[in-house]
Amino acid sequence: LAAERPLKDIRDEYNYPKKKGIKDECSRLLEASTMKSRRGFAIQRLMNAMRQAHADGWFIVFDTLTLADDRLEAFYDNPNALRDYFRDIGRMVLAAEGRKANDSHADCYQYFCVPEYGTANGRLHFHAVHFMRTLPTGSVDPNFGRRVRNRRQLNSLQNTWPYGYSMPIAVRYTQDAFSRSGWLWPVDAKGEPLKATSYMAVGFYVAKYVNKKSDMDLAAKGLGAKEWNNSLKTKLSLLPKKLFRIRMSRNFGMKMLTMTNLSTECLIQLTKLGYDATPFNQILKQNAKREMRLRLGKVTVADVLAAQPVTTNLLKFMRASIKMIGVSNLQSFIASMTQKLTLSDISDESKNYLDKAGITTACLRIKSKWTAGGK
Repeated sequence: LAAERPLKDIRDEYNYPKKKGIKDECSRLLEASTMKSRRGFAIQRLMNAMRQAHADGWFIVFDTLTLADDRLEAFYDNPNALRDYFRDIGRMVLAAEGRKANDSHADCYQYFCVPEYGTANGRLHFHAVHFMRTLPTGSVDPNFGRRVRNRRQLNSLQNTWPYGYSMPIAVRYTQDAFSRSGWLWPVDAKGEPLKATSYMAVGFYVAKYVNKKSDMDLAAKGLGAKEWNNSLKTKLSLLPKKLFRIRMSRNFGMKMLTMTNLSTECLIQLTKLGYDATPFNQILKQNAKREMRLRLGKVTVADVLAAQPVTTNLLKFMRASIKMIGVSNLQSFIASMTQKLTLSDISDESKNYLDKAGITTACLRIKSKWTAGGK
């Protein structure tokens, strides 16, 4: 009878974990490279969202969500706890704009959330960045009428996280939306005005958490279990894996200057740009590929099949290459096989697009070294 049931159903019923397969050097290298690329893509989306929010005059709020000891069980038992929280914030923004609660808030609210499992005490918490076109109703300058202007928390977002404590802090920088709305500039503990930084600074701060070692691995080792949350290690197999993943709004940070008028040659070049040409090369690649797919939708199936390139199994290619060049040279060899274009390699049309979009390294006034997660 057991043989007639799929093995997956049996594992799910008895919570029996699937035995991990043995990974060779090529599999481990490909997995590490993939994760590095994903982290880099997530950070590019965050930085692009910061850039776009500044250009559109949106309010940016940095928040830290912690878990109270008496709310742990309720949080772990609700797989949609974070989703519901961000949805509630979106509805608050909708209400402030006089719109219905069931409207989509994609055009007025976006978020980016990174989990962190503290290595010191083992406390799980989340770092979130809220992007709002309109502040929720009741949002007032916390320093209005105060002799010492040292407060930055938004009163309208306090007590909105039902599973513990939150600290929603207004992100203040040169020419921010809060200043344009008349909010006073805060001071530090010594009464000195806070140093005005770039709007990218909070992006850099959150980026370091994206690059940390998998929090799932840290939790599995039970780090900090004696000081906090003794049940986490035993319940780990029952927790949804998405709890330890980066969360963001749909199409978050993917907005770019329209590509509808670009030539096919230009689109192909944008898919091959290296990081030195623009720090948003992966976002450009995805947008250019989307535009090409839209154009392919108007072409006959026969023409698409005729132009379809030969697909290469990268893992098989790596395993075949390792026999000739060895393990130590494999990563550099694979990198050399991937063509990356620089500004000197692309057409004037592509250069003009990058300049008009304002996404070259020179336009952003940052060094190419700020890459996080790989080029």
